[in-house]
Amino acid sequence: MNHTQINQVMNKLIQARLVRFIPNGTQNDGQIELVHEALIYNWPRYQGWLETQELTRYKRLRLAKDDQDWDEQGRPAGLLWQGRYSQIWCMSQS
Repeated sequence: MNHTQINQVMNKLIQARLVRFIPNGTQNDGQIELVHEALIYNWPRYQGWLETQELTRYKRLRLAKDDQDWDEQGRPAGLLWQGRYSQIWCMSQS
């Protein structure tokens, strides 16, 4: 799809009140928010995005907690993420 086609689709979705545009300074800058339950609950790709976002959030919270524990215990080398666990974390961030 080209830029014009994408704008046409988005305008139709906005007119149908399935999504809304939230301006962010300029006309070309903003966010699209899903507002109709049919899209929110029945769009598999959107559900996948939500699941990925939730998993990323969990990983970041886990890292923050482990970092806090490591710092509170004097930063011992034995509590550092190492090996496979560290590699999995790094790969998940790319």
